[in-house]
Amino acid sequence: MDIEITFDAKYEAACAGLAMYGDHEIMPDGDWIRFARRVTGIPELFMYHHKRTGNYVFAKWLFKPDVCLELECFDTPPDRGGWMSASELVARVQPVDETVRAMKDKMRLGANQRKYENEENELQKKEAIKMLRKQGNEVEARKIAVGITPWVGSAKGGASYERTCETLRQMAGRH
Repeated sequence: MDIEITFDAKYEAACAGLAMYGDHEIMPDGDWIRFARRVTGIPELFMYHHKRTGNYVFAKWLFKPDVCLELECFDTPPDRGGWMSASELVARVQPVDETVRAMKDKMRLGANQRKYENEENELQKKEAIKMLRKQGNEVEARKIAVGITPWVGSAKGGASYERTCETLRQMAGRH
């Protein structure tokens, strides 16, 4: 006996509550939905008004004209004040895996930046200690080395770093 198991994506999507029915009034294309399609490159985007809830829904057709994926709900139609910026729009329609990848890339970039800042900070700290010792100011050099006198390098400190450098120059007797 052969049993054939079939998967009907449209039926499954409808069962998952993605089907359009009488409470959904598809809105005519306005400036905003045309903007959304242009920015995202997704022609299946559209707006509908939910008659029962009163919400305006930004959606994407999965199986036109009766199964869609709701992307965002608005109290006000986007063409009349519920506008979403281009960056918000792209983020909203971006597949989850792309969003996760972008977040990981951003975290990786931040970690690399922190690593660079820490390495630069340590290098500058060693140079400052070396300079103080060369000037015969072992006490201040030791305070910086052991952390009694806090150290912030240029990569992390900016103006604070410049003040620290000026303080070190004054300690070393140079102005």
